[in-house]
Amino acid sequence: MKNSNYFFYLIFLLFLYSSSVESQSINGIVVDASTLSPLPYANIVMKDIKGGYMSDANGKFEIKTLTPTTLYTSYIGYETSQTEITPIDSFVLIKLNSNAYSLQEVTVFSRTSNQVDTLSFMKFKNKQIELLSGFSKDLYRSLQMMPGVSNNNELSAKYNVRGGTFDENITFINGVNVTEPFHMRYEPLISVGIFPIDVVDKINFSCGGFSAQYGDALSSVLDVTYKRGNNKALAGIVNASLIDFGFLLDGPINSKCTYLFAVRKDYTNYVLRMANSDPNNNVSYYDIHAQLDYNITPKSSIRFNCIYSADNFRYKPKTTFAYYNDQFYDNANQLIKAESTQSYTKDLDMNYSNKLISLQSHNKLSDKISNECIVSYYQAYDNYKSKDLYFTTRDFEISKNYYYQSTSNTSNNKYLTTDILEVQDHIKYYLTAHNSLLLGIDYQNLHYNSNFSNVRTKISRWNFVNFPDTANQTNIFIDTLKGKPITYKIGGYIENRWQINKTIQLNIGFRLDYFNMNREFDINPRLSMGFNLPNNISIRAAWGIFSQMPIFNQFRFMSSTSANTKNQKAQHYIIGISKRFDKNVIIKIEPYFKYYQSVIPAQRLTNTDLIYSLADSSKGATGYAKGVDFEFQKNYNKVSIWLSYGYLVAKEKLKNGIEYPRYSDQRHTFSFSMNYYLNKKWEFNFKYFYGSGYAYTPQVLTSTPPYRWILQEKNSGNFPAYKRLDIRISRKIDLFKKPLLIYMDIMNVMNAKNIYSYDYKYDARENPWMKTLTLLPMIPSIGMSYQF
Repeated sequence: MKNSNYFFYLIFLLFLYSSSVESQSINGIVVDASTLSPLPYANIVMKDIKGGYMSDANGKFEIKTLTPTTLYTSYIGYETSQTEITPIDSFVLIKLNSNAYSLQEVTVFSRTSNQVDTLSFMKFKNKQIELLSGFSKDLYRSLQMMPGVSNNNELSAKYNVRGGTFDENITFINGVNVTEPFHMRYEPLISVGIFPIDVVDKINFSCGGFSAQYGDALSSVLDVTYKRGNNKALAGIVNASLIDFGFLLDGPINSKCTYLFAVRKDYTNYVLRMANSDPNNNVSYYDIHAQLDYNITPKSSIRFNCIYSADNFRYKPKTTFAYYNDQFYDNANQLIKAESTQSYTKDLDMNYSNKLISLQSHNKLSDKISNECIVSYYQAYDNYKSKDLYFTTRDFEISKNYYYQSTSNTSNNKYLTTDILEVQDHIKYYLTAHNSLLLGIDYQNLHYNSNFSNVRTKISRWNFVNFPDTANQTNIFIDTLKGKPITYKIGGYIENRWQINKTIQLNIGFRLDYFNMNREFDINPRLSMGFNLPNNISIRAAWGIFSQMPIFNQFRFMSSTSANTKNQKAQHYIIGISKRFDKNVIIKIEPYFKYYQSVIPAQRLTNTDLIYSLADSSKGATGYAKGVDFEFQKNYNKVSIWLSYGYLVAKEKLKNGIEYPRYSDQRHTFSFSMNYYLNKKWEFNFKYFYGSGYAYTPQVLTSTPPYRWILQEKNSGNFPAYKRLDIRISRKIDLFKKPLLIYMDIMNVMNAKNIYSYDYKYDARENPWMKTLTLLPMIPSIGMSYQF
């Protein structure tokens, strides 16, 4: 009987134990192993159990188990992780590593408040987003260190990728395509991105072979994601420099909602003065960013984002005078000499703005399915007004009673607004822990409103032909172009991402796009594979067809017609090899070939702007870009090094057989960055850029008078090499127990006279002369950044 009591007592204890185990919950969070950023909606599967779990919008999850088991955690773009757990575990931290053999050329940067200093290699990469941006702290300038990217202009945020033109690139901000994400669009030589670095959580940059998720781009994709507001307390950053001033505030509204608010205002005129720019130029811009993140439930969240940026360029009316001697023959074939005076008055006023409002929802529909829906409105506004007034008088040698007067007035007005209403829906479905299916659809309604006018008036009076009678002549030329076309784009994609085993990964995708403006339908297949070999060697290959729809200034007609400008198309062939010698050293080599099946030929103007030869494109222009990119990264203790080199040949070919280099053809591009940590307070950064020189069309003088400039073969010359060395010195100080960073930037330390163009002109007497146009000399700047 006594033994029987012991037996029942033992059964009772086992029952209590099993009940406690059954009710024991295991909480966890899935994060990026490098930055510790939460990974929302990661897929989590337990070994030998059907179904699975998915992390919430903050990367958190909760599971229950009776026995020790293995968790398989997967996330798009990351290696699948295996984590052993037991029922007595109360919390598990799952860290996922980015695929070392990523199938696209994607470089990820992040800025997170919970980043740890022990991750030295990733710390180097994270800091590059700020260090590489340099003088202007512009995110776009950090991309210019990437292999395959070239710029040759420290003033511009625009860049060329692997022989493509800068308008072959596309930018997404929080999932929304922004067509003109630049300040100072009216000045082709100068541009700055509309979003400051401080609002950015991460960027994904691809310079070829990108997945079917991305369309309407031939060369590269930049995907920018804003950070979430601090969910614990009020935080902020204050930045001030000789270039701009800005601040960011973020914090919690309640336990479910956070906010972010940022403002930036420029002092661009300082740089223009240092560059000996015309003092009558007055440039200003600002941008405002506001965002709310709200977790409705652990499985559902929304993000409301607003961006507004505005620019103004004002040229104060200024009159210049020119004096010269002139001679000509009258109707009686008599030589008449004169002293001429010419005045020129210029007036210019330009305004430009961007508006973006978007609402994103993230929903965990089940343990295997997540959904993202985006509704957005984007507007680009451009208003250009210019007036040029010439007044000419002549005093004649043969008689003081003779006179000639002329007044020429040219007025240009350009008004353009682009309104885009967009709806997107993306679904991610995990077939297994190692196999996922992505589907998406995108609809854009585009409304253009354009009004271009050019009025030229010339009034002339003279009496030297039939003295004393006076002759009068008035010429008026009016060119106008108005249009309000309304059109739409629709696209969709499906992609299967399959990690076959630890060695092989396969991506297969298809993208469909239709543009009503030219009534063209495109089918773009994409394929990529990655192999993770022994000795930390990775090989990846990608192929795909990519298409890009014409932008407004490429339209041949202002109405929807199949005769309109056709889509540009290109095929990418890429193979890359990378070797990781240890956690601190990586070397990558990537040959590529890009064949342009259809391309719109572009001509680079003196001011670096582009004009398009639509007639040539309609005849079937083709082209290609081939080359190889090399990248080296090293980080040891106090020294971090980033080096990239690119070799490129890029050409276009017209249907008549004429072949010439693309303006973006630059044989050699080299960039180098070294960051030295003297101690915890002092940092030194050195950046060096080299470009062997873009192609351009030279002009030469005729050998006999009258001397005239004669165009040579298109893009048959190359500008001199571009060279620039920048230095940054920074010092950290504790102010009210918070870090204050004080820094000094010196751009173009060697004071190199980098040439960006030649201007071929004639003076008032029709004598030819050439002006060499150079970029900035050495310019110092100081600044501070205070984080609280």
